[in-house]
Amino acid sequence: MDRVGVVGVGRVGSFVAYYLRGRGYDLRLLDVSERVRDLAGKLGVEYRVVDALSINDLRTALSGVDVVVTAVPGSVGHEVVKNVVSLGYNVVDVSFFPEDPGDIDELARRNKVLAVLDCGIGPGLTNLLVGRAYEKLGGLTEYRIYIGGISEVYDPPFGVVLGFNPLDFIDEYRRPARYIENGEVRVVDPLSGPTGRVFIEGVGELEFFHTDGLRSLIRSFPNVRFAAEYTLRWPGHVEFMRGLKKLGLLSHERLGCGVYADECLASAIASAAARSGMRDMTVLRVDACKDTNCLVYTQVVKATSEWRAMERATGSFLSYVTIELLQGRVKMDHGVVYPEKLAYLSDDILSMYEKDGMPISEKYAVAGRE
Repeated sequence: MDRVGVVGVGRVGSFVAYYLRGRGYDLRLLDVSERVRDLAGKLGVEYRVVDALSINDLRTALSGVDVVVTAVPGSVGHEVVKNVVSLGYNVVDVSFFPEDPGDIDELARRNKVLAVLDCGIGPGLTNLLVGRAYEKLGGLTEYRIYIGGISEVYDPPFGVVLGFNPLDFIDEYRRPARYIENGEVRVVDPLSGPTGRVFIEGVGELEFFHTDGLRSLIRSFPNVRFAAEYTLRWPGHVEFMRGLKKLGLLSHERLGCGVYADECLASAIASAAARSGMRDMTVLRVDACKDTNCLVYTQVVKATSEWRAMERATGSFLSYVTIELLQGRVKMDHGVVYPEKLAYLSDDILSMYEKDGMPISEKYAVAGRE
C-alpha cells in the first residue's frame, strides 16, 4: 500500500489526513507541533514531530514514504517544498508561497519527481476549471475568477470566518495583484484598485476586489485579452479593510506597544473566529470565454458539523490531486506542474466533488448576458 507523508497538520492538513485515511491510505503525519500526536492517535497512523525547514530532520522523518502532501503556511512553503523535492519525493502542495518556483522546477527535473503546486481552491480548483474551459471551448480570449470564503450569513463589516492561517489571509489585502488587460500584465494594489459587485446563484450579491491568484495562469494562457482573479466578500467588507489599512494594521511594523501590527490583527481575527461560533461558506464562480461563447462554473460549499467550508473545499482538491497522482493518472513530465495542466483529469475531480456533496455547476452562456 502507498504511504503518504502529510507535512503540516493544521486545518487543511488535518482534513487531508482524515480524507485519505478514510479511503484506506497509509499515512505518516509530520508537524512542528505536538498536536500531531493526538491526530495520529485518532487515525491510527505514524507521526513525527519535526521542523520541515531542516532537510536533515525531514530526510529521516520521510523515510519510506511514497508521496508527500505539504500543507504549511505560505511563509515557509517554498523552503519546505524545496526540501521535499531535494530528497527525491513527488509532492502535492497547497501553501501558496510568494516566491518564484524556478529553483523547485530545476530540482524536480534533476531528481525526476513531480511538484504539483497551488493545489487549493483558488488557486487550485479555479485553475483546473480555466484549463477545462480552454479545452472545451477550443481556446480562451478572457476569463474572470471570483472566489472567497465568507460567513454563512451576512455579518458586517467583517463577514469572514477564517479557515486558514490568518497571516496568509492578511496577505490577500497587501500583496500586489497581477491581472491581464488588453493582452498586457498589469499590477494593482488590492485595496486601492477597482471593486465591483457580482451575483452568485444561491448566495446573492457579493462585492469583489483584485487579488493575486492568477499566478501560473498568466504563463499558461498568455494570449488572452483580459484575465483577473477577484476575492469575494459580503458588501461593506472592502471599506472596512481599507480602514484597517489606514490605521496601519495590515503592515508588518511595530506598534507603540511593541507588537507587530499584522500579527496583532491576525491574533484578533483568529480569536474572534473562535468566539463567534459562526459557520463559513466558500463561494466560487469562474467565467471563461472564447469571444462570445462562455462557460460559467459555480460552486457553493457549506460547513459541516466536523469541518469548515474552506477546509472541505481546499482540502478536498488537495486530496483529489494526491489520489490521482497515487493512482498513476497524472501523466506529466518531471518538474513543477500546475492544476490548469491537469484539465484532462477534470471529469474525475468534478465527480469526486459531487460525490462528496460539493457539486460544481457548469453552464454555457453568451458573453454579456446573465
